[in-house]
Amino acid sequence: MASPHNPNKLWRGSDGELHDYAFCPNGNTDEAQLSHYFCKTLPEWRKKQDRGGPDGFYRRPDSDFARHNFNEVEDLSAKIWKNKNLGVDL
Repeated sequence: MASPHNPNKLWRGSDGELHDYAFCPNGNTDEAQLSHYFCKTLPEWRKKQDRGGPDGFYRRPDSDFARHNFNEVEDLSAKIWKNKNLGVDL
């Protein structure tokens, strides 16, 4: 999986090896990774702004969205693996 913060970064899979894709075919299936995203779309960002901070008053500035809105990496490795190994087209 390419890192949105550094697309050239390799990831250590659950098999202990470095990979440049999200799916680790020989990895341990007893664990999973759940990724957290600051925001995904501008409408979701507006809802997050409207919700406010923990105190109910703080409203994040639009510059926060601009600073985090660079997750333009599409990772197709799981789809490619599924098509190749299960014959299923997603």
